Amino acid sequence: MVMSHERIITDGERFSIPKVKSATNRNLVKKFTIELGDIENRINNIGEDIKTSIDTLYNEISIFQYNIETLITGKTDTGKIIKEQEDFNKYYDDSNDNLKKIKDILENLFTNINR
Repeated sequence: MVMSHERIITDGERFSIPKVKSATNRNLVKKFTIELGDIENRINNIGEDIKTSIDTLYNEISIFQYNIETLITGKTDTGKIIKEQEDFNKYYDDSNDNLKKIKDILENLFTNINR
């Protein structure tokens, strides 16, 4: 039985410090009961999400490395020599796109870990 001053946090809710502190008296802390049903699956899902993020991040870093090497050497990962400014501009733009994707992946990973 849950007392009137207690709450149950379920799957749909997130646990956070502002939810724990009393709105009327900051020195008081509310009592919570956290449902931990199926915790093993939750942990597995979190692990899979982190693995997927790291795999995607690694892939983007690899593509970024190829783009930078192409800009430095003038030779693509397939061995094609680039000579035209348009080709260099393409690899430069692709490198910038990679950096934006890497930044987004890292921000999402950080945000999801801190939920």
